[in-house]
Amino acid sequence: MITVSFILAAYTAIIALIHTFAGGRAIAKPLISDQRIEPAVVWTMYACWHIVTLLLFMIAIAHLVLALSSNAYPGLAWMLTALHTSFVLVFVAIGIRCKGLISITPQWTLFLPSTIASLIVSMSLP
Repeated sequence: MITVSFILAAYTAIIALIHTFAGGRAIAKPLISDQRIEPAVVWTMYACWHIVTLLLFMIAIAHLVLALSSNAYPGLAWMLTALHTSFVLVFVAIGIRCKGLISITPQWTLFLPSTIASLIVSMSLP
């Protein structure tokens, strides 16, 4: 499972980079320049965007720790599986709630492979 863990660490790092660079241009930058939204809302959402950025990179680091460690950390693996799964569920639920289309929030497609891989890693640990 070490190979799957390394691939998962790299994949989640790629997700974090996509969020940082593509999300910055497509979501964060337009948000902070929108004069129609109250400043407190704008800056709170901008702070949340940065918190998500940090969380995504920390998830990648946690997967790397699992890949490099000679000790099994099943609690960490299952927590990461729960995070990936919850990301899929949130984006699907929001897509359905907003216009009834999961295509409006395609981010779930990025997290589905990592959810499956994370589940495989978690189930392989003692």
